[in-house]
Amino acid sequence: MIQKLQDRVAAARHVGEMVRTDEAETVWAGVYPALSEGKPGLIGRVLGRAEAQVMRLACIYALIDGFEIVGIERT
Repeated sequence: MIQKLQDRVAAARHVGEMVRTDEAETVWAGVYPALSEGKPGLIGRVLGRAEAQVMRLACIYALIDGFEIVGIERT
C-alpha cells in the first residue's frame, strides 16, 4: 500500500492542469452556488472558500486513484 501511494505521488508530480469530465462539470455547476455563498460569523470564516477546498480535495482524490481528470465515481 505504501509503495502504491509513493507511485501515485510520483506520478502526480508530473500532472499539469486538471480538468473535470462533462458529467463532473454538470455536478459542479449544481453544487457551486451553495459552496460559494457566504455564511455569517465564525462558521462563515471556517467554511470560507469552500468551493476551492472542495476542488482541491477532488483533485487529490482523483490523483490518488490514478486519474489526471476529475470525474464522477459510480458505485
